[in-house]
Amino acid sequence: MTSNSKDDPENSDHDNNDRDNNDRDKNSRIHNESDMNNRGNRDPDNNDRGKYSRGNNKPDKNVSTKKSGTRRAIYEWVGIIVVAGTLYLTGLHVEVIGTLQRVLLWTGIFNAKVNVEMTDGPLLADSDYNFTFTTSDGETLRLADYRGDVVFVNVWASWCPPCVAEMPTIEKLHNSLQDRENIRFLMLCVDEDPDLAVRFMERRGFSMPYHFPVTQMPNALQGSVLPTTWVISRQGQVVYKREGIADYGTRGFRNWMIGLSEQD
Repeated sequence: MTSNSKDDPENSDHDNNDRDNNDRDKNSRIHNESDMNNRGNRDPDNNDRGKYSRGNNKPDKNVSTKKSGTRRAIYEWVGIIVVAGTLYLTGLHVEVIGTLQRVLLWTGIFNAKVNVEMTDGPLLADSDYNFTFTTSDGETLRLADYRGDVVFVNVWASWCPPCVAEMPTIEKLHNSLQDRENIRFLMLCVDEDPDLAVRFMERRGFSMPYHFPVTQMPNALQGSVLPTTWVISRQGQVVYKREGIADYGTRGFRNWMIGLSEQD
């Protein structure tokens, strides 16, 4: 008798096993595909971070820039020291500093004040007129030779930067007043070596007269600052005094000097 397969329990168990194996295979494929999708969808930032982390091995440009800036600063300071030393050894530093201070005069920061009261200064004593000095030509004079005139007195030195700075303004004042007979200029140089003053004046091309003290300065013309300037009236009174640099080339100061010379 032929048996029916549907009724055979062994065949039934076999079919069930086949279905279970198929289900497990299907689940395994789904799981593998899911893993592959997950690996393919990784965060791109992770790759970028890897690239950037590998770039950290490059040299730091900031360190190189700092070293270059330090070397440049050293070279600049060495250059400044060399130039300053050269100017000092050659004596040119005085004129360089004087030129810088002259720029301040041009800006108007320094101006000779002319609003001086006529009664502020002392009168020169008769003994003060015995003050003796020599001209750049070697002529010996006394202050008494200028008595009765308006006298512009300036004490200076060729090694004094402020003196060098204001000298052109005094030259300008002198040139504008040199035709007036009752206005005199007494430019007293205190250089220990007169030749230094002579070379300085010739090098700068100044035409105004300059002088060298022979005896002690009068008490009314004593000072401790270079440069110092006084103006003595025709009556022998000190009507103006200034210590330090000033611009004497102004029209106001010139007119004030002329006004003094016209007073009896």
